[in-house]
Amino acid sequence: VCLVCWVCLVGCGSEAGRVRIGKETIDKKRIGNFIRKSIESSGKVIIQEKVNGKEFSANYIVDTNGHIFRMGENICYKRRNNNNIGPMCDGTGSMCINNTLPFLTTNDISYIEGQIIRPFCEHVSVKTRNKLCTLLNLDLIKCKNRIVLLEINCREAGGHSMANILPGIKNNLFEILKLASEGKLDTIESHFKKRASIVVSAFPNYFPQGIDEQHMQIITVSKKISDQVNLFTGWVDLIKETDYTRILKLHNSPSLLFEASAETPKQAYELAYSEIDRIVKGRLDYRKDIGGDLFE
Repeated sequence: VCLVCWVCLVGCGSEAGRVRIGKETIDKKRIGNFIRKSIESSGKVIIQEKVNGKEFSANYIVDTNGHIFRMGENICYKRRNNNNIGPMCDGTGSMCINNTLPFLTTNDISYIEGQIIRPFCEHVSVKTRNKLCTLLNLDLIKCKNRIVLLEINCREAGGHSMANILPGIKNNLFEILKLASEGKLDTIESHFKKRASIVVSAFPNYFPQGIDEQHMQIITVSKKISDQVNLFTGWVDLIKETDYTRILKLHNSPSLLFEASAETPKQAYELAYSEIDRIVKGRLDYRKDIGGDLFE
């Protein structure tokens, strides 16, 4: 088992936001030194176990009466380069099938809801003396014999995950949110569309390290896109817009997010990449392997 220093993970010389530029694991000697110095200075130390498995996200809405609505699960790719290497960043793509993933079972979903979400909501309500009503975004790892929680965010998921999840929900989103505000999520059940969804984002070559504003890339993006593909923008400035194009200044983020849905993962993959190739025209970087592991 490799122990990973939490402080090293969170503050390893990141040059931009959540980006992890430095090494993420430390050797046993450095672990020992860190533990000793931390205890000497504060009397405390936080150490995490490194676990191996399949990472995924789960998304829910909870109401003030403790009822939950399942929005679905997906994989969000966090690294910049193909084969899941390179620095950590805000995300480079995501995927799901029928708003879930092939390696998750009904028992896995029951465990997440019964052993993670419900105890979490109860704990928050006790500590804050307020009943929790929010969207929840969970990052987890499915290991060989257990599911490990990485974090819970009391907010909607990031742009990649939401581009997967929201279009795949059959229920009316306004109705879901209204019932959540009324504490009545127990009156509806989740219904998902039968489709595979893949999201691929394109970004400037300075992402995720960043660059000063005067050197940010400016590109013209066509508005003409396939009816089978959705195009969303990340952190950009709209400089000029016509009936056919938009001129965008690209900040330090995934700039263009392409979402494609189809009957099979391979079809969704081909749709997404045919459009991203046509729109981007080699001016931006993007991973070439998002979702490919689903049909290899």
